[in-house]
Amino acid sequence: AWAPACVPRVGDIGGSAMGVRGLHSHVLRRLPPEERMVALGSLAPGTIVVDGMALIRRLYTRELDWYGGGQFQALWVNVSTFVDAFSACGLRLVVFFDGGVDEAKLREWASRRRDDLRKCQLVSKALEEGRAPEAKWWCPPLHISRVVGAAFADCGCVVRYTAGEADREMAAYCAAERCTAVLARDS
Repeated sequence: AWAPACVPRVGDIGGSAMGVRGLHSHVLRRLPPEERMVALGSLAPGTIVVDGMALIRRLYTRELDWYGGGQFQALWVNVSTFVDAFSACGLRLVVFFDGGVDEAKLREWASRRRDDLRKCQLVSKALEEGRAPEAKWWCPPLHISRVVGAAFADCGCVVRYTAGEADREMAAYCAAERCTAVLARDS
């Protein structure tokens, strides 16, 4: 469930960092939980740049049907609730999605895709045997970033798909537009 008055805790956004190895974990260990929350109303009205890939697991949750199809109407509601919390505080979202993988991160990306494939095989086997898949095998539906992006656009947000990793383009956009904040988990 979303806490509409607050930005999700840094540790709750989802996914794992592909940036400086261990930086995100280091910050989480050092920052007390009560300091991981920021009241949206305390931020000056302006633009927040969002790493859309980091939010997918928060917006398309395990509670939604993830192995039989897609509960996209529920996803749309989750995105709308998320955007409304920011809009109510005068904050505009610009959401970036990775369009590809940088050469330097290709090995990590391939490792993650192998893990996803292994999970899909386990889910398929469980379904063939008439069992419910285990929650730890959860994977978002295919091409979910496009659906999440469409939901953000439908809510009036600017959505950008990058040619490669979004990190550099997000940083350049923030510097050029003097944005209020960045919502991301990547180190």
